[in-house]
Amino acid sequence: MLSIGQVIQLEITSIASTGFGRGVFEDETPLSVFVPYSVVGDVLEVEITEKKKVYFQARIKKIISPSKDRQTPVCQHFMKCGACDWLHMTYDAQLRAKESLLRFFAKKVAIDLSSLTVLPSPQPLHYRDKVRVTNGGFYQRQSHTIEPISSCSLIHPALNKQVFPTSSSGVFAYDYADNKVSSSWASYDLDGLKLLHHVNGFVQSNTLLNQELVRLVCSKVVGDTVLDLYCGNGNFTLPLAKQGCAVTAVEGDKVGFSLLCANLKNNDLHATVLHQDVKALSLDTSSFDTVILDPPRAGCDGVLSSLSSSRVIYVSCNPQVALKEIRDSPYILKETFLVDLFPQTRHLEAVFILELKKE
Repeated sequence: MLSIGQVIQLEITSIASTGFGRGVFEDETPLSVFVPYSVVGDVLEVEITEKKKVYFQARIKKIISPSKDRQTPVCQHFMKCGACDWLHMTYDAQLRAKESLLRFFAKKVAIDLSSLTVLPSPQPLHYRDKVRVTNGGFYQRQSHTIEPISSCSLIHPALNKQVFPTSSSGVFAYDYADNKVSSSWASYDLDGLKLLHHVNGFVQSNTLLNQELVRLVCSKVVGDTVLDLYCGNGNFTLPLAKQGCAVTAVEGDKVGFSLLCANLKNNDLHATVLHQDVKALSLDTSSFDTVILDPPRAGCDGVLSSLSSSRVIYVSCNPQVALKEIRDSPYILKETFLVDLFPQTRHLEAVFILELKKE
C-alpha cells in the first residue's frame, strides 16, 4: 500500500475529468494515482501527496521521459493560476483527452457514441471575449488566494491590454460592435445578426466557435416549427427565425428575456416569446418538429423526459449529467458532437441529436 511522501515511478495512461493524468501503480492490487499537470505518455517520478478512499494523488518530482504531447506552457502564470488546466499539453492531445472522457461518461450509462464528431476551436489561445477578474487576477487552483495576472493566454488581446495593467475587479467583455472593452453591455455577430448581451448574464465566451455551434444546431433542425428552451438572449432563436423557422422561445431569467426581445426587434425578426420557467412549461411539445435544449450546468431536471417532439437537440456544458438524462428519457441518441468551446481547460461542451423512440 502506498503512503504519503512515498516516491514512485509512474506512467500516465489516461486523463481524468479533473484534468489530472492517471497512472496505475502495480501493488498487490492495482492502485490508481492521479497527477496534476501530467500528460498521457509521461513517465514520471512522483511523490504521493494524498490518500483517498479508492485512489491516491501525487505531484511530479521529476519527468523521467516526457510524452510526445507535452509542450512548454506559453504563460508564466501556469500552475499558479487556476484558469488553465492543459497549457502543458498539445492541442491535439487535449481534443483526444476530451473525446476519451466523453466516451467514458457515455459508457458508464450504457450509451453508444458510435457517431461522434469533434469540432476544434479555430483559435485555441486568446479565444475568450468575456472574463471575470478579482483585484487584477484569478484565483489559484482550489484556493481563494488571488494570483496577480500580467497577461492571460486565454482572453482577447483587447481585454489583456485594458484589464490587467490595473487591479480591477469585475466582469468585462469585448464588444465587437464598438471594438472596445465593456463592463456592462456588449454585442457579438452571428452571420450578419448582431446580438446584445450583458456581461453579468450567460453568453458563450468563445465567439468564433459559437458561430460554428449555432450553424451546427441550425443544420440539425428538422421541420419548420421549433421550440427553443433556455433560449437566453436568442443565440439559437434569431438564426433559426432568420432561416424561416417558426420559433417559440422560452426563457425564465428576466434580463435574458429582455435581451431576447430586444435582439429580435433590433434585427427585425419575429418569434413567439415566453417569459417562463422552463420546468413549469405546459405546452404540447408534440406539435413542434424540433426542440432545442440548452440548460445550465445542472441539467434540465426532468424536462427532457417530459418532451414528445420527434427530434431534440440537447446542447450541454455538462455532458456527464446530460447523458444520464438521455438514458432515462424516451429518446435515443443518434449523433454526438464534441464542441471545444474551452481550449486549455478540462471543460466539455457537447451537442446530442436525439430522436423519439419508436413504440
